[in-house]
Amino acid sequence: MDELFSEIFQEVFSTSNLNTLWENHYSSLDQIQIETSFPLRVIKIQPGIFNLELYLTSSNGDYYKPLASIQSKYIILPNEFISIGNESDLMEFKLKPYKKEIDILMGVFSLTSLNEALKNKDIPDFKANALNFEHVVALDGTIQCFYKNESEATVLDDKPLAGFKVSTHPPMIFATNYSKQWFDTARNFRLLELYNQ
Repeated sequence: MDELFSEIFQEVFSTSNLNTLWENHYSSLDQIQIETSFPLRVIKIQPGIFNLELYLTSSNGDYYKPLASIQSKYIILPNEFISIGNESDLMEFKLKPYKKEIDILMGVFSLTSLNEALKNKDIPDFKANALNFEHVVALDGTIQCFYKNESEATVLDDKPLAGFKVSTHPPMIFATNYSKQWFDTARNFRLLELYNQ
């Protein structure tokens, strides 16, 4: 999968595509057309902010995976793609990561996290968005997701960030009081895979 994303980014961040993105990132267009052989799109989230989204199909349905945001002179990447971005020549653009709390929520509400929750058991360690998480079966039967911090402290440490009710069809997924503020922001900017249908 890393090889696939590396190939995608090489194509997306070609000289001609970067020129197109630079020329149009303040435009009133709803979408920016770039040259690509992959099923992806560059859509406007709000004036001056575009998301690069990859269309994927899974056993749980079709969805759009956020690959990057373009805002002002920045290309903002999820944690899992920062190393690929560091290897890319972005011309006039500068690279930066999302806020840590947004990165965490991108992992919590990812297809990877849902697939782990569907196992309906404690999962002491799994990776999503290149971050470490844990699923714990709560007393009420929901699967709770926790971020396992290994670096700088965040307001989301050691707290249940999502609940998965996997006994229903389709599974129900919800933010908790601890993650709601960040969840609303990330969802509004289309950064959560599970809500980008």
